[in-house]
Amino acid sequence: SVWFNATSGGDSYQRLIDKSNNGSARYGFAVSRPQNSTVRGIELYVGGTQRLTSGFSNYYNFGEWVNVTITCDIVNVTNDWRSTAYFNGISQVTDNRTTTPPYWPQITTNAAIGTWNHSTAREFKGNISNIAVYNKVLSSTEVSQNFNVLRGRFGI
Repeated sequence: SVWFNATSGGDSYQRLIDKSNNGSARYGFAVSRPQNSTVRGIELYVGGTQRLTSGFSNYYNFGEWVNVTITCDIVNVTNDWRSTAYFNGISQVTDNRTTTPPYWPQITTNAAIGTWNHSTAREFKGNISNIAVYNKVLSSTEVSQNFNVLRGRFGI
């Protein structure tokens, strides 16, 4: 979960959170803005593979605070992944992928906020606040509750 206030422009694949050691979040995960820097959406990469994309839809406005929470879970033994993106506490995008990540996340991989940790590119353009990473998949009720607790701080 992350609160951010993005501005337009900047590098493609601007990282909000990156805990990986190479492109496409190899050996970790990354949450980023889409490749098109004018699109106001979100993407999730895990283990070298894209797990969720909001596509080219616009889910927030530049210059305004937004909360994005992404849940990601393996739903069965054949590695069917279900990822959901919540914008301001409301489920907007669910993406199901059936591929096994080629590079499973490693606990020793470094983490970075607002950039990726293995190069000087991909800097996030805007402000980031209140990042939370959970060791469980949050329910939609928990996502909504977390959003409502903090929304007043960000004028929502």
